[in-house]
Amino acid sequence: MELPAQLKSKKVLLGLGAVVVILVGIFVLKFMSSGGTEVEPRKAQSAPQTRKPISKPKKEEPEKSPLFEALKSWKDPFRGEDPEVVELQDKINTTKKEIEYLKASLEEKKLRQEIKELEKSIRESAGTSTPGAETEIGSTGGKKDEAKSQMRVLVKAILITDDEKSALIVSGDRESWVHEGEKFDGWEIKEIKKDSVVLLRAGKTYVFFYDRRNISRES
Repeated sequence: MELPAQLKSKKVLLGLGAVVVILVGIFVLKFMSSGGTEVEPRKAQSAPQTRKPISKPKKEEPEKSPLFEALKSWKDPFRGEDPEVVELQDKINTTKKEIEYLKASLEEKKLRQEIKELEKSIRESAGTSTPGAETEIGSTGGKKDEAKSQMRVLVKAILITDDEKSALIVSGDRESWVHEGEKFDGWEIKEIKKDSVVLLRAGKTYVFFYDRRNISRES
């Protein structure tokens, strides 16, 4: 009868031990599972805390703009316009001046080219051209029946600008650009007009008209 009682007590102890082990295992599992879940939110919370100070320096950039605007307004205190607009206007004005200069230089080139073409045509037609006949008007005591002058003068071109007056004339076999007050082939250039040239020779005044070869005047 004693042996069966001991066996029963051992079985009871083993059962209790198994229950205790199971409970301990369950408690350990719960502790481990609860500890793992607590660590994860802490990591998740710590992550944004490390990112916040990184974004703070970006907020300091707008602080430069008021100083920059103050410097802009200080550069031009007597104007209410934006300095950038003023700078653009200055560039536009400079560009306009450059365009005007280019136009003037192009016009000068065109005039020079026309002069060269005229000189070329004069050289080509110098051998075949004939001077215009001269109709003379006598002086105060002049004679109406005087013979026509035999002097050969032809006005090929006239150039009048703000700075100078010049004319291209042919006298005999010579041709040249002349200015007022100069002398050429015995002639003194008295005056250059838009359509004629006034010359002096031997105390007499002669007027030769441009592009009208058969018309001249002597006084």
